[in-house]
Amino acid sequence: MAKKVWGNQGAKSEDINAPASLGKESHPATLREARRLLLQVSHRQGAALRIREGNSGRDPQRDPEIPVEKAGQAASWPVNMWLYLAALLGLYYLRRWYRERQTVDKLTEKYVFITGCDSGFGKALARQLDTLGMHVLATCLTQEGAEELERLSTNRLKTILLDITSTEKVATATEWVKRCVGDKGEPRGRVVNVTSVAGRMSYHGGGYSPSKFALEAFSDSLRRELRPFGVRVSIIEPGSFLTGVSSISSFLAIWKAVPAEIKELYGQEYWNNFHKTFVGGGWRKTNLSLVTDCMEHALTSRYPRSRYSAGWDAKLFFIPLSYMPAAVGDFVMTYRWPKPAKAID
Repeated sequence: MAKKVWGNQGAKSEDINAPASLGKESHPATLREARRLLLQVSHRQGAALRIREGNSGRDPQRDPEIPVEKAGQAASWPVNMWLYLAALLGLYYLRRWYRERQTVDKLTEKYVFITGCDSGFGKALARQLDTLGMHVLATCLTQEGAEELERLSTNRLKTILLDITSTEKVATATEWVKRCVGDKGEPRGRVVNVTSVAGRMSYHGGGYSPSKFALEAFSDSLRRELRPFGVRVSIIEPGSFLTGVSSISSFLAIWKAVPAEIKELYGQEYWNNFHKTFVGGGWRKTNLSLVTDCMEHALTSRYPRSRYSAGWDAKLFFIPLSYMPAAVGDFVMTYRWPKPAKAID
């Protein structure tokens, strides 16, 4: 049914859907009527829209339509969040890289006391710090080890025999260090303890892993206790490296010392294959500088880390595995182990 719209030209019948043209001379009552009709049309169109939305299962009053611009912003928010996190992470590592490049002043006037310098990490570190011009005070277990180290080093490096299990020898070494350093010692210093990934993830019995766990705990508590006095404590956690500790001869010596009833329980075949199936045994590295570089940084950097992981196996395998559920760690560490002779089926 057509509606009538009154203009200044008299009565005229028009469809409400046709555009209405009202001149400037239109009567005010006519203008009010036109506005009223337009509002009715808008209301009907809105009702039709609500019906269509109702059929789609959405209530426009409770769930109003989201503008296209806002919908695009909402969709891009997760992407922006990850970009912000990536930027913050990049800034963090850039700042750490810059800080860790700064070294302490007057390195050639510093004294470093190192234990276990007959071989392995201790010997390599003593020679490395000696080349930097530092005064190295190295302890060796044997006279042969001390003579070999002195032959390979400068006159700045000094050695003394020390068995750390002897209280008397430890006291003697302490007095020797005091005489060597004299009044050049500083109230602030560094303590660097070498533990192992075996202190984060135990992978065999005996005293090795328990001792490394204990050293980790001791170093953590020592770091917190000495912080107020300006002494910094760092922990080095090497992965699998070829040193005297990990040699086959050392394992054979342990097996020979095992009581006969224990050998019978496990069997000779178990021992013959056990060291071959050791997790990480094929990853043993000969480049000890991966570890000694961490030690050097802990001693010479103005901003040393609390922990250093040396070797890709430590960073990407052992330490991440230590955060896994115990069942996962047990499976990974023992899936290649041989079966003891008298194991229960």
